Amino acid sequence: MRGESVISLTANDLLIAVSVGLILFVFVCWRLYYVAGRRDPMSELTDGAVLLISDGMVRQASEAAEAMLGPCENQPIIRVLDDLLGQDAADARDAVNRLEMIGEPMDMLIRTANSKAFEIIGNPSGAMIRLVIRDAALMDVKLRDAEERVSAADTALKQRKWEQETLNGLIHEAPIIAWHRTATGEINWAGGEIRVRNTSVSADQAVDLIVARTKLNRQPVLAGQPQKSRIEIVVNENAETASLHVVEIIRQDGSRIGLATDAGTAASAERTLTRFVQTMTETFAHLTVGLAIFDRNQTLALFNPALVQMWQVEPAWLARRPSLRDIIDELRTTRRLPELQDFHKWRSRLLGLFENTEAADYEDLWHLADGSNIRVLARPHPHGSLAFIFDDVTERVRLEQRYRHSIDLRRATLDRLTEGIAVFGANGLLQFVNQAFHDTWGTDSETVYAAMHARQLIGLCETLSLSDPLWQRLHSFITGEESRWAWSARVQMGSGRVLQVRVAPLPDGSTMTVFGDLRAGSPNFEDDLPPHGDDETGLHQKHSPDSTTPDGEPRAKLRERSKLAAAVEQTSLMLSEPADKLGVLIAITPVSGETMVRAAETRIRQILFNLGSIALACADDGARVTFGGDGGNGDNFSISVTTTGAGIEAGTHAPLLAVSKTFAARDGGEIEIETNEDTRELRLVCRFQPLKPPEAVPNHLSGIEA
Repeated sequence: MRGESVISLTANDLLIAVSVGLILFVFVCWRLYYVAGRRDPMSELTDGAVLLISDGMVRQASEAAEAMLGPCENQPIIRVLDDLLGQDAADARDAVNRLEMIGEPMDMLIRTANSKAFEIIGNPSGAMIRLVIRDAALMDVKLRDAEERVSAADTALKQRKWEQETLNGLIHEAPIIAWHRTATGEINWAGGEIRVRNTSVSADQAVDLIVARTKLNRQPVLAGQPQKSRIEIVVNENAETASLHVVEIIRQDGSRIGLATDAGTAASAERTLTRFVQTMTETFAHLTVGLAIFDRNQTLALFNPALVQMWQVEPAWLARRPSLRDIIDELRTTRRLPELQDFHKWRSRLLGLFENTEAADYEDLWHLADGSNIRVLARPHPHGSLAFIFDDVTERVRLEQRYRHSIDLRRATLDRLTEGIAVFGANGLLQFVNQAFHDTWGTDSETVYAAMHARQLIGLCETLSLSDPLWQRLHSFITGEESRWAWSARVQMGSGRVLQVRVAPLPDGSTMTVFGDLRAGSPNFEDDLPPHGDDETGLHQKHSPDSTTPDGEPRAKLRERSKLAAAVEQTSLMLSEPADKLGVLIAITPVSGETMVRAAETRIRQILFNLGSIALACADDGARVTFGGDGGNGDNFSISVTTTGAGIEAGTHAPLLAVSKTFAARDGGEIEIETNEDTRELRLVCRFQPLKPPEAVPNHLSGIEA
């Protein structure tokens, strides 16, 4: 080990300490001179207040004393000090007593509570004692300043001591080697050692090798710039080596301070990483996806052959380890990137992934100009690197597009069927309904929606039809509680229509239900078709221009007047059985009028049935539910259900009410809810707009009859 291991104090520290000591020495010498020079008890009485004291009494006072202290001759010195110093006089009284009793001189600087400072000097003077009291404000300021400088110097000395102890402890205890050498390369001081396996590297070994390396390196270096390197040292006769991290800082005068630490772990990690990269390269050479790993400096560190083929670049160019920015620019030139509106912003986003590689989570689908589709992933890689994976999913995207097209085609085909279809998954959730289902049950996409559970949809259909064990059986079939064999049944809706229900299992555990109208094909079947059936496709369009009214309404609907009274009576009979079970009385009001409306009789019956079901659910035991209607005289047409003793609001039956509103809206009607809190009466009314009477067919069209 070269030099001393103890770090000495700097010249500035010594200069501060010497300056403070010199100030104190001059002050003491001056004070001794001043005290010794006053041999005449009353000489120079103008230099402060002078008092001559014996037996504790002031025997004589100078003019300055009288001016400062007031009349004080023949006064006890203790009282004089108390008047002058107040509660801070205790130390002065004790010092005066010792001076008078044993002749001990005194020289005190006393600061009072009101921020005044007095200097009190006392010495024996023959048979008496002599006190000099004077204002010490200026001296107090200087003394305080000196005290602050001394305190600051003391603190600095302590910090230097702690710093010295800390550095010495680190160098001797920590696994580091430190040194200082001159601009010419001579070692002034070196210390510390590093344990390596069963031996150690001394400071002499490390510094000698570092100096030799520096002499071989003739490259100029800048002051203040750290020089980093790694050296290998042979540590024993078995040729075992140690790897050290070396950092040297060049100072302004050309001297150098250096530090060396053990780099064995890092060297081992690098060797492991090198072997890992080789293994990765051999493994990924057989992958069909492109792989590119960029280090923390955004330089290409590893790639596989699939990447070369996908990017259509020269392998030799990639082997030169270009940066990610260079690769992006090259791919843009060869049109292997997607067409972008803001290329620079897109590139900045990719390069910005290296700002925090641990949180990198990039995924995108690149649509290239040649029709290729590349799925790109970026994920964190060890040591601040990023791994990019490029997967050509062109064929997969095409298959998905064809699959979606096939699904859309099948859905459109099912929507054109006249039979209602509902498909439930193995979990009991609704997967698909066609438009004919909505037409049959009067529902829409809000009341019947995707992922709706079977029990909800079956419950809604049950309220729209007469009570039937069909619904419980259907629920059990969908949820897997019944054997999976196809079956069929019939159910009557509230409108009086009878539906054929066919249930069949599907291969994946799903269930398909089909609802068909048994009256399809009858002469009056067209009256029950929904208005939207006459769409632009021509489905259900069986009327010629001689067979429609001028406003486009099918003339077949005008030939049959709505038998409102019969509809009211039939609906009340259909609901009489559930009313008896609830203890509710069914009543009918007289119906009059023969106004023409667009709605078919079956739809009117279904709306009445729905409103009646809501009224029964809201009625208390013993209440009355009244069915009625008003055919009007050409300007009004309505049907109504009124219940007394309503226990709950009709709004709680939202699904059934929504279906009823949908039915009514298709024929230009609307449903209103009227309540009377005093009589607890609930009235549900559906009003329709009347149709205009048919106009005479013009003479020039009278001969056109199919």
